[in-house]
Amino acid sequence: MARERSSNRTSYLMILVVVLAVAVISLVMKNQSDLQGALVISPEEERVLGCQDSEPGNDPYLKGHVQVGNIRYYDSCFQKTVKQYACGKDLRATLVRDFRCASGCNDGACERRH
Repeated sequence: MARERSSNRTSYLMILVVVLAVAVISLVMKNQSDLQGALVISPEEERVLGCQDSEPGNDPYLKGHVQVGNIRYYDSCFQKTVKQYACGKDLRATLVRDFRCASGCNDGACERRH
């Protein structure tokens, strides 16, 4: 009887381990798909690959991008705000600022007043 209980506990533990493993993998995979557009390159890779800014002045009226190796991070719009990237310390890509556009934002740049 004691042996049967031990066997049942082991079975329940195995099921629990499998369920937890599936849950963790699901969370990790879900979070990766939610990172679209986020900076996901490691700091070590950034230092080795270097960083290039197509628009070092960060003019909110010009769409620019930052390139680290083969990965580009484009300035983007969120409602009336442009999110601008730049090369930061140690040649790392960073989100520099959110700039509120008076006339709206379109395709990674503020629209000019007409």
